[in-house]
Amino acid sequence: MRYTRQLRRGLYDAPSYVLDQLRFDFQDMEFQMQNGTPWEDVKRKMILRMWLGDVCDWRYWGGTKVVRLDKDRRETDTSWFARIRKAYEHTTDKTNRTIFGRRYFRKNTYPLSFVFYERGNATEGKHIHTIHHFPPAIVQKAEQYLNCFSTYWSNHPVNKAVGRVFWYEDVIDQDKVIRYATKRMTNNYEFGWFPVG
Repeated sequence: MRYTRQLRRGLYDAPSYVLDQLRFDFQDMEFQMQNGTPWEDVKRKMILRMWLGDVCDWRYWGGTKVVRLDKDRRETDTSWFARIRKAYEHTTDKTNRTIFGRRYFRKNTYPLSFVFYERGNATEGKHIHTIHHFPPAIVQKAEQYLNCFSTYWSNHPVNKAVGRVFWYEDVIDQDKVIRYATKRMTNNYEFGWFPVG
């Protein structure tokens, strides 16, 4: 097989730990394909992992607890995805303005969050997970931001009546959190992820 010049040069110049990581990633990709995951899905997850790891350091991750209302949600229930996304974006907007002020007025930096959907194996409930990045200029307010977000989220009409509680914790291992974030992607890729900033 003939590889491109850019790929050959990149592999030749890569340090050994990068090549080791590639080896583990390719083993994982092969395992997924042997278990029936389509090649296109495997490839997208791999690219997304590489991209997420390169964008920034993720400081917190979290998500919602599973509630009874979400247990029978199907992958094709687009109205549920839309409601959750709208609630998340509305809550983020309120929190950003509360903690950092209006962006257009002072050009304030906002945190970046990625939100993804999951159906847990143990819980069998559809819910969301998140990873959050806070730029250095605002990192000292990260925990205050997430506490404020949690309060607004719990009081949102979509969540208040059903107890869809938001939780978060520190990211200890960057590779682990990024791998988890792509592992649980839905089959409907267009509903798998959305960024909020």
